Amino acid sequence: MNKVKRWIVEQFLPAYARETLLEENERLRKELEDARAELREMQHYAAGLEYTVRHLPANTVYNHYENNE
Repeated sequence: MNKVKRWIVEQFLPAYARETLLEENERLRKELEDARAELREMQHYAAGLEYTVRHLPANTVYNHYENNE
């Protein structure tokens, strides 16, 4: 919350509403940080996979079919 919004909340909301709002904001802030951490982890995992695939040796597969006559 920015300073003006926080001041309005602290001055004009009843105590129970203020506490509820601040607790919910803190919970949401933690949830957002957890989601961002998971996103960073997945991006690093994807980057590792891309690096691995990019540096694999090129494989050429030839299909030879036997002609049984």
